[in-house]
Amino acid sequence: MEDRLVENAGEVGRYFLENLAALERAALGRITNVRGRGLFAALDLTDSKTRDEFRARCFDNGIAALSSGPRSVRFRPPLNISGKEIDEALRRLEKSL
Repeated sequence: MEDRLVENAGEVGRYFLENLAALERAALGRITNVRGRGLFAALDLTDSKTRDEFRARCFDNGIAALSSGPRSVRFRPPLNISGKEIDEALRRLEKSL
């Protein structure tokens, strides 16, 4: 059985980034600079304190997010993640805001 991990990372990664960008637009300045490639994605928050609080809420909501630099959060979901799982992650991210 072929897993198509590279193709999935590209397809689902585009979907993830498009929806993170929509979340950025809806967040009215609380999130900026959504970026990524494949399933690796990152975004910026206003400062380190806000980033750390957001990461803690993400963790409480079942999302593992990594700190990166002074105000960035990055995500590295598994290569076999589905669109349905991305939708659930996006709901949890929105709740974490």
